[in-house]
Amino acid sequence: MCLLLAGLQFTRPKTLAATGHLDVQPGQTGAVLTLSDGSKIVLDSMGNGLVKKQDGAIIEIKNGQVQYVSDPGNAADALYNTMTTARGRQYQLVLADGTKVWLNAASSIKYPVAFSGKERNVTVSGEAYFEVSKNPHQPFTVTVNNGATTVQVLGTHFNINAYADEPAITTTLLEGRVKISTGSESKLLKVGQQAQTKAEQQQLTLRQAQICMQPLPGKIVIFRLPIPICQPLCGK
Repeated sequence: MCLLLAGLQFTRPKTLAATGHLDVQPGQTGAVLTLSDGSKIVLDSMGNGLVKKQDGAIIEIKNGQVQYVSDPGNAADALYNTMTTARGRQYQLVLADGTKVWLNAASSIKYPVAFSGKERNVTVSGEAYFEVSKNPHQPFTVTVNNGATTVQVLGTHFNINAYADEPAITTTLLEGRVKISTGSESKLLKVGQQAQTKAEQQQLTLRQAQICMQPLPGKIVIFRLPIPICQPLCGK
């Protein structure tokens, strides 16, 4: 078995030969923030402080993470920003509603600078772990790979693996409940379950996941997966 970790640090366990695990070093903190006007900000070496003021939000860096603070007095039309990580990089993001996102390597998330509508919608490619702020009056929806799969939640903790070179999109639920949809098929995911979707086949399957929490620096969520699935992920 291999341990795939998603959380504040995407670290890997030690040697496959000696322990049955894969040996990959932790990724470094770094990302590029693309603003709604197309301008780009490299976050790798930026310290704490103000990053940008946009209509409806103030963007800051605090303790190595980007945080959005709502600024309703200056709200205008919805503006969308995108955070992107390269291979070997990862970053933490706090959205305007307080939702926390850990973005893994070679991944991206597109989101509004402020959530002003009836729903909270973001788009993800690659891999991200979410801790969604609860708001039953404003459901949270993650769209994956240009609409191939959607995950609908009210407030929950879950991980999405949607790398383009993986055979399926995998969603793992740690807390709460989510609804997974692909094509015309939808299913409710319970705590401890994984959903796998294959958009080209409009196929959705559920399976029990082996999940445990390990008290390492920061929050680490460990998913236990077969080695053939882990090997390509560990190269990200």
